[in-house]
Amino acid sequence: MRKLAYTIFFVSFSTLVAAACGGTPTCSSPLCENGGSGGGGGDPAGPEISSVVPSPMVEGRSAVLTGTDFSAISASNSVTLNGLTLQVTAASETSLTVDIPAGCGPLRVASLQVTVGGSSSSLFSSTVAPDPTGPALQDVALAVGEQVVFRQPRLCLRLATGGAAAQYLVGIQSTGRDGTMTREVTVEGMVTGPAVALSPPQPTSTQPVPLRLTPRFNGFRAGPASGLLRRHRAGHDELMADLVRPVRSLLRRSGALDPTGAPSRAVVNGNEAVGDSVELRVRTRGEDCSATSSQTVTAQLRVKTAKSMWFVDVANPPDGFQDSDLQTMSTLFDDVIFDTEIAEFGPVNDIDGNDRIAILFTQTVNADTASGGRTLGFVNPCDFFSRDDVDDFVATNEGEFFYSIAPDPAGVVGDTVTVETLLDLLPIIVGHEFSHIIQFSRRAASPTALNFMDAFVVEGQASLAEEIVGHVQLDNGPGLNLGADVGLDFSNVQTNPWYLAPLLDLIFYFGWPGSPDDPRLDDSPQECTWIDAEVDHPCGGRALWYGVSWSFLRWASDLYGPVLGGEAAFQAGLIDGDLSGFDNLEQALSGQGTFEDHLARWAATLYMDGRAGASAENSMSSWNLLNFAERLVENAWLRPVEHAFINFADTVTVRDPSTAYFLVGGSGFPSHNLRITTPSGDDLDSDVQVWLVRTQ
Repeated sequence: MRKLAYTIFFVSFSTLVAAACGGTPTCSSPLCENGGSGGGGGDPAGPEISSVVPSPMVEGRSAVLTGTDFSAISASNSVTLNGLTLQVTAASETSLTVDIPAGCGPLRVASLQVTVGGSSSSLFSSTVAPDPTGPALQDVALAVGEQVVFRQPRLCLRLATGGAAAQYLVGIQSTGRDGTMTREVTVEGMVTGPAVALSPPQPTSTQPVPLRLTPRFNGFRAGPASGLLRRHRAGHDELMADLVRPVRSLLRRSGALDPTGAPSRAVVNGNEAVGDSVELRVRTRGEDCSATSSQTVTAQLRVKTAKSMWFVDVANPPDGFQDSDLQTMSTLFDDVIFDTEIAEFGPVNDIDGNDRIAILFTQTVNADTASGGRTLGFVNPCDFFSRDDVDDFVATNEGEFFYSIAPDPAGVVGDTVTVETLLDLLPIIVGHEFSHIIQFSRRAASPTALNFMDAFVVEGQASLAEEIVGHVQLDNGPGLNLGADVGLDFSNVQTNPWYLAPLLDLIFYFGWPGSPDDPRLDDSPQECTWIDAEVDHPCGGRALWYGVSWSFLRWASDLYGPVLGGEAAFQAGLIDGDLSGFDNLEQALSGQGTFEDHLARWAATLYMDGRAGASAENSMSSWNLLNFAERLVENAWLRPVEHAFINFADTVTVRDPSTAYFLVGGSGFPSHNLRITTPSGDDLDSDVQVWLVRTQ
C-alpha cells in the first residue's frame, strides 16, 4: 500500500509539472527552474535526450538516459544535473547510465544535459525524488537567536529563509566522554534556488591590537615569571593525573580520615610555635603514596596566623624568603583567598583539627621538577588518608597541605627562581591550589562519593577560583559583562594575571597558531579535547581543561546559578556530589535539562555571546566574548567555516567533546538544504549531535 501511494504521489507531481509547463518544450513556470526540454539552445547536430528512467529519478540511485549521438565510451560523455557533473557508469550511442548523487530532497524539477566532444544537448527537464530509505526532510524554521538540537542517525534539513537574508550557525558536536575518540561527519549544502553570495562582513569599529597581545600569548610577558608559569602549566597537566590515580579506589575504605571527629594523631596539630620544626613528607611527582615515593624534610614554621601556617624547608637554597615576604602572603591568603573561596565552594574539611592550611616551600619540589617535568606546586590527595590505616600509604601528612617550590636565586637545585619572581606568581598559584584542598578534603570524607572529581572538572573549578579571587583584588565581579580590556589587561600583568590563563586556553582551543602571521589551525576546535591532558591534538600542544572547562562552569554559573540557589550553591554541589566527569556536572545541574543540551547551549555561546539576538541560553553575563573576537587578531578567536547558500561538501573530524562550527547563509533564497551523514552516507555515531542557531 505504501509503494502504491508513493507511486501515485510521483505520478501526480509529474502531472502537475506537465500542466505547469504546458506540455511544451518551453517552460516559464517556477516549477521548471531551469526550463523544459528543448529550452537550452543545444547544438542540433549534437547529442539529445529523449527520456529518463526511472521518472522521477531517485537520489543515491542509478538512472538511464535514452537518446541519440551519445559516445559509447563512458568517459567521453559529460552529464550534468542542474550543473552538477554525474558519474557515467555505462554508455552506448543511445543510452547512458548515471549515478544520481545522494541528496536531501525535496521532490523537485531539475535539468539534465549531455555534452559529447564539445556539443551539448538541449536541457531536458525531469524530476528528482528523495531516497525513500534516506533521512526525511525536516524544516528548520527558527527565529533569530533560537537554537534547535538534533540527535538522529542521518539528517536532511531545509533551512527556511522566507526569501530574506538569513544565516545559521551550525554545530557538529561530539557528546562522547572519551577524549581519545573521534567521529567523522560530512556536511553537504544543497542549493534549492539561485545562489547569492553573502555580503562581506563590515569592519568593526574597534581595530585588532596584535602588537599588544601576541608577544604574550605563550606567557604573561617576556621574563622569568612568564617562563616559570608556562612550565608550571605544562608540568601540572601531567601531575594532576598522577596525584589522583593511587587514591581513586580509597574513598570508601576505612583509611579515609574522618573530619567529624578529632584525629587520633596529627602531624601538624596547630600547637607549634613560630621557630619550631616538624618532619614532613613530600611526595615525589609521578609516583604513588608508598614509602619509596616520598622524601622526609625538616620544615621550620616561619609564620602562623589564624588560618594558615607557613613552613620553610631548612635545606632550601640560600637567599630565600624573608619573614616579611611570608607575612605579606599570609595576609592575602587569610583576608582574600581563604574567605573568597570558602564563600564560593563551601568549607574545607579540617581533618587534622588544627584550624589551618599548611604551606611548605621546599627545595625537594625544585629538584623533583627539574628532573621530571616542571610545576610550581601541588596538593597531594594522599594527605587526606591515614598513614596507619592504609597499607603502604606513607607519603601523607594527614592534613591540608600545599607544597611549593622554594626561591633559588643562584639555581643551586634546578631552575633559577628569584624571590621577586615567585612572589609575583604565588597569589594566583595559591588561589588555584587552595580550591584543590577544598575539593579533595570534602570528597575524601564523603560517605557516598564513588570517586574523586575528574581532573578537567577539578581544574576548571580551580581556574574559576583564580577568576573570583581576581574579582576581589581588582574590584570586579560576576555578571558585569567584562571584555578584553579587563580580561587581557597587561598593565599589571605580573601582579594581577587573574584572568589571563583560562582565556589563553580558549585562544589556543579556537586555533591560535602561536603567531599573528601564521594561519589559524584548521582542525581547531573540533579535533581538540578539553577533558584529557594526555591526548595529542592540534590546539597548541597543551591541555585545555583549565580554560575551556572554566568557560563551561562560568556559563553554567551565569545561566543556572540563580535557579540552583546561587552560583556558590552550584559550585559547592559539584564538590559534594558523588559522581565524576560529565555525570558530576549533570548531577549538579539536575532539573535543568539533559547534559547533551547543556553542551549544545554552551558550545553555541562561545560564538553567540554578545551578538544581536543571542538568547539567554547562548550568553554569558560575566564576560562579553564578542568583544574578545573584535579585539583579537583573526587567527586568535573562534571563526566558523563560512559558506553562502551554495552547493558544498565538508568532512570534519570531531573529537570528544568538541564542536565543528559552520556559518551558512545568504539572501534571496526560498530555502537551503543541509545533508549531514558519515562520509559514506551512513548513520552518524550515537555520540554526535547537530545544533543550529539562527543568527540573522
